[in-house]
Amino acid sequence: MVLSGLLGTEIASCTHETGHALACIVQGDTLRHWQPFGFNPHTDSSNDENPITIAAGSIVQVLLRGLGSLFLVPWVLRRLRTDPVWFLVTAVIW
Repeated sequence: MVLSGLLGTEIASCTHETGHALACIVQGDTLRHWQPFGFNPHTDSSNDENPITIAAGSIVQVLLRGLGSLFLVPWVLRRLRTDPVWFLVTAVIW
């Protein structure tokens, strides 16, 4: 469970910082530093105070989680119908 928590944190920080970096690049700003992993993930651009760049991290993170859920939930429900024991084991381990 600790491993899945750490992995989830790394994935969340990676998508969040990638959103900031993409917004910076799309707006034509200079991306000075991009560190999506590690103890202190952060992104540094030439226009850090831009509200679009600031909001992009959370927006991209929410969109990717939503899209992931659209694919994950039906898959889990199919597995639950065909193999309930597998689902129970996975739910306990996760």
